[in-house]
Parts: sequence; structure tokens; C-alpha cells
Amino acid sequence: MKTKYIASSVGCVVLGLLLHANQSAAVTLLSPNDFIIAIDLDPSTTSQSSYPGGESPANALDQNSATKYLNFGKENSGLIAQPSVPGTIVQSLQLTTANDAPARDPLTYELYGTNDTITSPDNGFGDSENWNLISSGVTGLLDLEADPGERFTKGVVQSFSNVTSYDAYRIVFPTIRDSGGADSVQLADFDLFTSNDGTGSSVFGSGNTVRAFDLDPAPATSSPGGQGPDVLIDAVGGFSSSFPGGEEPDKAIDGNDLTKYLNFGGKNSGFIVTPGIGSSQVQSFRLTTGNDNPGRDPSAWELYGTNDAISSAQNSFGTAENWTLLDSGTVTLPLGRNTPGSAVPVNNASSWGSYKMIFTDLEDTNDPIMQISEAELYLSNNGSGSSIIDPSDSIIAIDEDPLSGLQTTHVNFGKENGGFIVTPAGGTSIVDSFQITTGGDEPPRDPAAWELYGTNDAITSEAFGTGSEEDWVLIDSGNFDLFNEIPEGRHTTGAVVSVSNSTEYRSYRMVFTALRDTLSANSVQLADVQFFGDFVSTPGDFDNDGDVDGDDFLAWQRSFGSEFDASDLADWQSNYGNGGPLASANTVPEPSTAALVGFSLLGVSLRSRRRMLGFVIS
Repeated sequence: MKTKYIASSVGCVVLGLLLHANQSAAVTLLSPNDFIIAIDLDPSTTSQSSYPGGESPANALDQNSATKYLNFGKENSGLIAQPSVPGTIVQSLQLTTANDAPARDPLTYELYGTNDTITSPDNGFGDSENWNLISSGVTGLLDLEADPGERFTKGVVQSFSNVTSYDAYRIVFPTIRDSGGADSVQLADFDLFTSNDGTGSSVFGSGNTVRAFDLDPAPATSSPGGQGPDVLIDAVGGFSSSFPGGEEPDKAIDGNDLTKYLNFGGKNSGFIVTPGIGSSQVQSFRLTTGNDNPGRDPSAWELYGTNDAISSAQNSFGTAENWTLLDSGTVTLPLGRNTPGSAVPVNNASSWGSYKMIFTDLEDTNDPIMQISEAELYLSNNGSGSSIIDPSDSIIAIDEDPLSGLQTTHVNFGKENGGFIVTPAGGTSIVDSFQITTGGDEPPRDPAAWELYGTNDAITSEAFGTGSEEDWVLIDSGNFDLFNEIPEGRHTTGAVVSVSNSTEYRSYRMVFTALRDTLSANSVQLADVQFFGDFVSTPGDFDNDGDVDGDDFLAWQRSFGSEFDASDLADWQSNYGNGGPLASANTVPEPSTAALVGFSLLGVSLRSRRRMLGFVIS
């Protein structure tokens, strides 16, 4: 791995790219369709074999179908068994299905024998002895229906020819019923018989020596089924509420129309505020629009009051208190940006210590972002007098909508130095912050420290590898605040973590260098991650998909004279083939005759316009 370190000072080039920084802000960079793989910087040569407490390989020999042996090594794992009576000649075997998860049933086997002393460790590779293949084939479980009705069921006896006596046996399961739907292999019982038809007693009585193993070396990192790195960017796993650095909820009460509060929760997001003046009877409110995107303006509202102490966390549902709905309605804000709206009266007959404002709809109901510049509460019914909210008051962001779908968690058994590589689909970007949502259980697995790297190389590292095939540049690193940035609450979104970065990259590698409690954790886990920053489009990338190709010329044609002009076409020609793979990046298509005629008719009236960023910035 070639790793470089970039000093954390922010260059002045960024100011030129971002243009008016006070009117721009980071947007989310990661989406569910982005490329992402799990990695671990620590190479591993250990076996993948492991089993939960109470599901050890000894259960496969206890003649009790109510117990089971489970191995997370899945395919090519198995068990080594040494009967208490040595020198047996076995000629048939039989397996019994376990209690659940038919996908875990072993479907094929390889049976070996040895007369060596067993020195292979439990959960090792099972290869410390000289093993002779006795038989191989199907396990006899294939014809059993894969449903709960065939649980605790003995499979068909498998007979084979063998005249050699052995002191110990090793059975390997090369395939299972549904590898993609299983996280392990399991069986209730394993029996070997000296007869060729499964009659008589099993050679395994009491006092057997038994050990688990897996022939396959563990990858540098691995994840259980359904808990791969893709769930980090599946938009599932915690509260919808989140905000970028510099656009926190306190910007809504700072008395400055040029700052704003932005919430990626969209509609049904809002805030809880506790006025410092104490209990008050609010009779009206006023909102001020943000700097851009009128579609993000609130268009409907609900106002609640409570006298409970506020215990709801930042970016939560805001439901930890007993709230009373005071009033609701619609609001029409000005088209002008950074502009105060009219006072909205509130039907409220009581005094409250804290207020919760929810914006139940937006001007563009499909816009995923809500924003306001200021929110003011008044004791009068017409917005006269001074707002009772002060910049020093306590205010938190909330969203009543949970993220869609079932909650998901990514688990990486690489523990420390486990992580992921992600390539945002939007193209080259400048990451300036990120945010983590905690996993569903086991707080010791929470990441406690991080390193963020960037590269512009094509990603050739394999999933579950060491992620070191590219030239990576260390962007920034740090320790998490294990209260705010990595909350103790489960499936809880932490505070945004700032990143010192002024360089654009195509892909990013995040490594978690420490855990909350490494001694009691067997993995690192988190539910979601989001990067914030600015996409930096290649000039000529008119459809903002990260490359410059024929689709961009069509986009230019459709918007010629309104959004694009002659200088934009020159950008397209100069950068054709950049930003992504093309079938023929060396041959630049000529613009159509109609387009050239259009140039000549427009002449010098065309106005030069350079687009620095290929997306709508918040």
C-alpha cells in the first residue's frame, strides 16, 4: 500500500470552487446504488470456523436431536471426531437436521479417516493430521423439504465401501442448501455405523473427542449474511433527521437571516426549542426562507407544547416527552430568499415551557430536504413585539418519520482496522464531514476512532480484502466522541463529524482503528454512514452522472439557449471521455449540423456561463 499524508490546512483553491461559501453547503454524497465493499487492513491467516456457546460440535454426537452443532465457517467446515473406542471400520453415515433455518443444511460431504494423534486445535483448519478420503457424496438431506416440517429429521443413510480401520474421523461439508441465505452450516446429529445400512449402534458413544474446523482461511474481513457493507448506504437504520455542519438547528434562532437550519429528514422534520424566558403562551410565529431551493420551504405545520423536561436526543423522533398539539395549518412563504414571511397566528390558550414545531409538508412535497433561515415565536397574535426565542436557548433537530424499511446493521468481523471502500455514484467530490448511525446491539462493537482516505484510482481491491490495491491518501483521522458522534443509543444517528479536506477524490476508504470495547467485541458494527461535501463535476457533464459522454450532448441540445450555450459545448468537446469508462474515449463526436447553424444565428449574443458544481448545493 502506498499511503501519503496531506496536511489539514484548507487551501484557497476551495474558495474558488465553492464560489459564495456563505450561500453553499454540503450535500449527501452516498446513495443506495453506490459501489461499496468491506475491507480490513489486517491480513488474516486464521480459520473461519466458529460456533456460538451452546452449539458446539459435541452436540452433533450427543444422540439428542433437540441440540445442534452450528459453524459460521459455512461451506468446507465440519468436525473431527475421535470415538472413545479406537480402530473402527465404518461403512455408512447418517445426518439429522437441526431445529431451524433449512438454508443451513449440509448437502454434500467428504469423510476422512486417520490413525494419527489428533493435534488440530478446535476452530482450526483441521489439517494437522494425515487424512485419508473414505467416501464423498450427498448427505441424504437433499430430498427433505426445506421447511420447518422437516426439522429434527434423519436423512437417508449413506452407504460406502471401506475395509480400513481408523481411530478418528473428519467430515467436511463442501456445500449447503442455500449459501446465499445462510450464515452458517448446522446439523443436529452425525452418526457413523460399522454396518453398511445404518443399523446397529453409532460408533460414537460417550467420551468422544470432538473439534470444529474449517478448511478455508478466513478473509481479512467478513460479514454475516444480510449484514454486508451495502447496508451502510441503504437509507435504512435510524432516524431520518440529520444536518450538515454549519446548518445546525441553532442557526434557526441565531438572529441572522443569512444562516440557515437544514434537515435531511424533509417533511415531518422540525425542532424542539426551550425559550430561556421560561413558561410562555405563544400566539404566533414567523419563518424566514433559506438562501436557495424554494421547494425546501415548509408549507404546512404543527405546533406542540410541553412542560416536561426535554430528554429527546438530537436528531431523534422528538417523542420522549408528553406533547400537546396546540394548532396546525398551512403557511405560504415568500419566493424571495432569506426573506421573512408573514406572521402566522396560533390558537393556544396555555403556557408551556418548551415547544415542538413540525413541518408536515414542503413546497415540493418530494424534496428530501427541509430548510429555514429563522424561526420566531411571539406572545402576540400578529407577530408584533420581540421573538421570545434567544440564540442562547436550547434547540434540537427532530424528525417524526423513521427511515423507511427494516433497520439494518453492517457487521465486520475484522474488528479494529475493519472498514469499507465506497465510490459515490455522483462522481468526484470533496468530502468535508460524515455521520454515523449506530448498530442495533452490542455497544462494545461501536467504532471509537477513524481514518479517512481518498483516491482517484480505479478500485481493484476485492471485497473482504485488505483494500490496499490503490494509492490512498490519508485525508484526516480522529477519535469519536462516544457520547455525541457515536451515541450509546441503538440505531441512533450521531452528530456530524467534520473532516479537514480541500482535495477532490473519486473514491474513499474509511477505516475504524479502534472500538468502544475491543476486549468484549467480536466485530465492528454500524447501521448507516453518510458523507457530506460537494460533488465537483467535470465541465461538459451536463447530466451530472460523473462522466462526459454522448448523453451529455443530448442534454446540451435539449437545454441550448436556456441553461447551456456555446462555451458549454466547447467544455463537452474538451472533456469527452473523462470521468468514467467509455467505449471509445479518444474519438470526440462532432456536434450536429443543426447545432452549428444555431451557433451562427446566435452569434455573439451567447453568454458565457461556467458551471463549477454539477448538482444543487444546499
